Amino acid sequence: MSIVKLYCVEHCRVDGAQTYEVFRTLREAEMFVENKDNWDCDNAPLCIFSSDFNADYIYEEDNGSLSYEDCSDTMQRNFEMIREVSKKPVHFES
Repeated sequence: MSIVKLYCVEHCRVDGAQTYEVFRTLREAEMFVENKDNWDCDNAPLCIFSSDFNADYIYEEDNGSLSYEDCSDTMQRNFEMIREVSKKPVHFES
């Protein structure tokens, strides 16, 4: 198994679902958070973190962005919280 360190932006939706986007660099993750077009009253950023990932489950989309297969062993180890962006809005489902 090959390991790659990635930077992630965790975000949540009004229906209570949470997920994260993966990026090669911290700057790419920060730029994603800073882009106001990514967020609205139904989708909010929560935090930026880094972790080691199983590279077998990471792939590049046609547009060049990274994505991942959501498996139990996709994220491996060395989780590091980099910064909290915001709290989950109170009107979002838990």
